[in-house]
Amino acid sequence: MRDYKSQDYKSQPQQATSSEAVTNNVRVEVESQYAPERSQPFQNEYFFHYTVRITNEGEETVQLLSRHWVATVAGGAQHQCSRHPHIAEQ
Repeated sequence: MRDYKSQDYKSQPQQATSSEAVTNNVRVEVESQYAPERSQPFQNEYFFHYTVRITNEGEETVQLLSRHWVATVAGGAQHQCSRHPHIAEQ
């Protein structure tokens, strides 16, 4: 699970929201949940928890080489995050 801080979020949904996509038989599901205990609305700061599930639905073995997220907040502002895991052998 990953925390994300947004300063542009105007309404605070209490329920989780989710999205998913399938590319080359790999399904990626993302669920976001507003974290009121970490947020400070009077300072216009809102935190979210993200859970990401990656499922290989194909017959071939796949390997995660990098990750890149684009989070779009209320008002259309986008925040990007990339991660490249340390890989000993490929």
